Amino acid sequence: MVEVIENFTSFETEKIWKGEYSKKISRRNTNSRKEKLRTLNNTFSIEDLKSPPGNRLEMLKRNRKDQYNIRINDQWRFCFRWSGSNALNIEIVDYHGEVKIMKRLLNIHLGSVLEEELLIPLEISAYRLAKEIGIPHTRISQII
Repeated sequence: MVEVIENFTSFETEKIWKGEYSKKISRRNTNSRKEKLRTLNNTFSIEDLKSPPGNRLEMLKRNRKDQYNIRINDQWRFCFRWSGSNALNIEIVDYHGEVKIMKRLLNIHLGSVLEEELLIPLEISAYRLAKEIGIPHTRISQII
């Protein structure tokens, strides 16, 4: 039989596939996780993953552009890329944990990043930074 699963991004996901114990992932739902990976491995086309509906195949966006996911349960997903007839870069993802992190990242103000990561460590003023990169100092002041 031809293997559809080409590789894993996550060592923990590969452990699930091999039936090995992972300290980082709960043993609950181990069988359903393994079964989802078997389903993925027995797929000839990405369209095949639309059935059963419980897979809830989704094409992802933003920082996971060009990836798909299938649901294991409400919390966990297998994310992967699909190329030709192969599943690549498969990883298990805690969906709720990732969403929380992304929401926090969306609330970070660019000005605070600029100040905390550049101005303070380099001990330079907004005026000097603007002068060095050739933009009006008012533009940096507006960001901060």
